[in-house]
Amino acid sequence: MRGRILLFVLLLAALFPAASVDVSVQSGIGVGVTVRPARKPKSVQNWNGVFHEPGADEILLVGKVSVTPRLNKDFLAKSRGLKQKDLEAPDIYTAPVYKSRYWVDPVSILHDYTMFRAGEYFCMSYPVPDDRHIELRQLYYYFYSNRRLGFPLPIAVNFDVPEGVKALYIGDFSYTVEGDDFAVTSIQTGNSLEEAQAAVDTACKNHYALQKAAWSDNRPSRVIDYSNLSGSPADSVVFYGGFNTYWNDYIFAELAPGETQPDQELDGEHFFISEPVKPGSRYILRYWDSWDGKGFKIYNWQKFFTEENSLITVEVPDKPGLYYIGCYDALKTEQNGQLTENSRHSSASMKRTALKAVLERYKGTVWEDYIRAELDKR
Repeated sequence: MRGRILLFVLLLAALFPAASVDVSVQSGIGVGVTVRPARKPKSVQNWNGVFHEPGADEILLVGKVSVTPRLNKDFLAKSRGLKQKDLEAPDIYTAPVYKSRYWVDPVSILHDYTMFRAGEYFCMSYPVPDDRHIELRQLYYYFYSNRRLGFPLPIAVNFDVPEGVKALYIGDFSYTVEGDDFAVTSIQTGNSLEEAQAAVDTACKNHYALQKAAWSDNRPSRVIDYSNLSGSPADSVVFYGGFNTYWNDYIFAELAPGETQPDQELDGEHFFISEPVKPGSRYILRYWDSWDGKGFKIYNWQKFFTEENSLITVEVPDKPGLYYIGCYDALKTEQNGQLTENSRHSSASMKRTALKAVLERYKGTVWEDYIRAELDKR
């Protein structure tokens, strides 16, 4: 009987060569046969033979990413349960995230064509905005192609798309990563336009003449010169805090101002740090634009708030000085509709880190010594 079943399985394989056949023995039942379409090969292929040519309103962006790890990759991998065969997989990365309105969602590490091998060129078509200005944010990098060893890398550059240009080369980006938290300690950029052009010509059916993007580092749309701000620790309050996520845009608006002050606004920041404000004033979180990454999913949201539903209402103390509004889990807060603590990093434990960000902003001002004194207390 078993011989006949195995013969039947072999006939199936002959009749359906494009199918894979899983054979498993179930105790007391016999042999179970499942026929399913052939899976894509379990390997990551740069370009992968499939390429999305840029449309009429799209631009082709090309660049290269590599990482030098100053850490014990094998130890980290094995501590996360990877086996020897897993260590043979290449390092890979996603195409860069384009601002907050366009994002790459690498659902499957094996079947998603937005993945590229480390040290090889990414080539991705992006929509061109009406103002023809593109602002890249980050990309995701994965040691051994594994989600347990994934982390974000900044690629924070912005540039204009020239009229009539269909392909832009943004450069080669080389990162140094250290520690078990994959901290980026160095970023070097290089130019290999001719090599990138050859890679594009190999990948694309049509020829796209690459032009070097004239990019600059990202800066907040409203740049605050903290060195020239009025207000001191003797007569003003600086409030600070935010959300535990990679990138946020914030607008805090003053409620019922006695003296009109501008909204408190920062772009692309982990922490929100206000300008010096009047003691006893009130602010609400009016606008929050954020994106967060969990595993291979990237979540993005934009929220507008009123006084009635704002997540954060800041009751600025009457006493001048520093006021911590807390640091919360971004994704859980968005999903729950209310401020939610991070399970690994409580709001209280993040206070010192947030205060260091305040010091970085206010270094060289009358606030610096005051902030350092606060840090010394902790």
